[in-house]
This record gives sequence, C-alpha cells and structure tokens, in this order.
Amino acid sequence: MAQNDSIERQVDQLVRKLSRIKEKEIDYAVARALNRTLRAGRTEIAKEIRERTKLPAKIIKTRMYEGKATAKEQAAFLHMYGRPVTAIRLPGIKDTGRYVRGRRGRKGKGVRARDGFRYPGGWIAVSSKNARQQVFSRGEAGVTVEREKMFHHFDEVGKRILQRQMRDNFPKRLKAELAYRLSKLEDRS
Repeated sequence: MAQNDSIERQVDQLVRKLSRIKEKEIDYAVARALNRTLRAGRTEIAKEIRERTKLPAKIIKTRMYEGKATAKEQAAFLHMYGRPVTAIRLPGIKDTGRYVRGRRGRKGKGVRARDGFRYPGGWIAVSSKNARQQVFSRGEAGVTVEREKMFHHFDEVGKRILQRQMRDNFPKRLKAELAYRLSKLEDRS
C-alpha cells in the first residue's frame, strides 16, 4: 500500500511537471529565443549601417527600438526612427573657415568631420530655435541645418538581415533554450 502511494505521488509529480512544460516553459523558451535573435540582428544591422554611412554605432543604435516578445505575446519587432542625424553630432566636427579682420565674409573651406563628411559652404553657429550649436549652410532654400540621413539604409539592410537571422539562428537558439529549461526542471526534482 505504501508503495502504491509512492508511485501515485511520482506519477502525480510527473503529470504536474509535464503540464508545466506544456503550459509555460515552451512559451518562455520561444520568447527568449526570439529576443536573442532580434538582439543579434539589431547588432548586425547597426554594424552594416555603420559601415555604409560611417556614422558611430552609438548614434545608430539610439535610433533603433526593439519590441520584445513575452510568453503571452510571442512577437518581437525592430523599429528604426527616420530622424536624420544633425551634422554637429558627427565625430570630429571642425570648422575650417575663419573670419579675417578688415575683410567681409569668411575665408576657409567650410566644415568637415571624420570619415569624409564635408560641408564646403558650411559654418558652425548657435541655432536660434534651440540655442545649440549646429552646422549651417546657405542654399536655394535659405540657411539650413545640415543633416545626414540613414533611414533608407535600414530599409535595405534590416529585412534581409532579420530574415537570415530567423532562418539560420532561431532554431538553434530555441533548441538550446528548451534544453536549458528542461535541464533546470530535472535539477529541481
């Protein structure tokens, strides 16, 4: 009789463990594998955009937002804000022009930054809109603030990289995550 109680208790524990795996652990594993795949894709996208635009990774990553998957909602997404980068935020920005005493206008070659960013007719001044320094240039539309666009690079690169990450790496990450969660449950018993 005591042996039957022990077997019934073991069977009951096994049923509870299997129902927990079915109800919770698989969902958690899928969500975590999705988030890890999305994070790796985000890093790879930022690296490729950095190589194309020669902008620092910090500037690129601040314009990317990832919506993480949860156990209840197993969908993750990556969104990139289309706001261009103002030229004053580029690394190594330097005004190469200067004012010469007794002469009207400037003498020099404009503004330049590292990695080949050049604004030949530009100058650095304080903006009247936000009281911050900006790189300005004069054109047909009047005086404008110089900006570098990078959103079109995300459209070209993002979808391709994320699809490849999902195809190549998601199954491996999901398998590893399920194995980890199952081993964790085995250790508890």
